[in-house]
Amino acid sequence: MKVTRISSLLVLLFSLLMSTTSVMADPLPGFGGAHVVTGPDDNNSHAGVQFKAGDLSVQAPGANFPNYGKHFLYAEQIWNYKLADNVDPTPDNTIFVTDTRGGDSDGWTLSASVSNFTDGDQTQAISSLVFNSAKVVSQSVASDGSSHLNVNDSNSVQQLASDQTSIKPGDAGSSADVLKATGTSGIGTWGLFLQHSQLVTPSMSGQISGNFTATLTWNLNAGDPTNV
Repeated sequence: MKVTRISSLLVLLFSLLMSTTSVMADPLPGFGGAHVVTGPDDNNSHAGVQFKAGDLSVQAPGANFPNYGKHFLYAEQIWNYKLADNVDPTPDNTIFVTDTRGGDSDGWTLSASVSNFTDGDQTQAISSLVFNSAKVVSQSVASDGSSHLNVNDSNSVQQLASDQTSIKPGDAGSSADVLKATGTSGIGTWGLFLQHSQLVTPSMSGQISGNFTATLTWNLNAGDPTNV
């Protein structure tokens, strides 16, 4: 089983302001092309075709994601990140998985975990990070070579329900599956458009001010999720 892991940095300014930064990967590769070789042998020529093996890769969202905005202490127990309804999926707000393994694809699962939110020796108490109202998107390529992201309702790639994506910060054993594909259904480029997420605090009275950071780690596991 192949495991790919990437991390992005989450930043909390508890006045309260939260933003994230992450390192963008290079544009994800497409399918490898074919190379034809011919050569003389007496009165015959020989043709051969070589296909480049595909790969499975993941690309994290862009900088300043998600930005939970500015909050006052002791005013809210849940801090929300929510995009406007007219915002489209982009590389800055979407986590991408690309599978170019063709017929060798045996499915994959994308999961997430998050470290504690710390500022020096202080730790902000967060009960859970929850992804809500996310949409599965797929990438299509037009005749002019341009690519587009489209909300995909085909159910080829499945998003896990929000009640299954509650992640406890700092708990090494706490991770949540957020996207999965079985067999060859996940071939191509797929994404999870993260429209709404929440940070849940144990209580308003326990909130402290400061500049807190945490690392959000995305894990991509190759293999049929039904066999895990």
